Amino acid sequence: MVIERNLVDEVRLIRYPVLLGGGTPLFPANGTQRALLPIDTLTFDSGATLERYRFG
Repeated sequence: MVIERNLVDEVRLIRYPVLLGGGTPLFPANGTQRALLPIDTLTFDSGATLERYRFG
């Protein structure tokens, strides 16, 4: 995976305010764990948020 090879500098997530009973994890449970440090958050009128993180 590109994250495990340190090829990713920043992660951007867009989250929508939807409640679901389950789903697919964004990162694999057996993958290398790395700290994510928040850079910025932007909230839209729809309630969605754009979140930016860098690896610590």
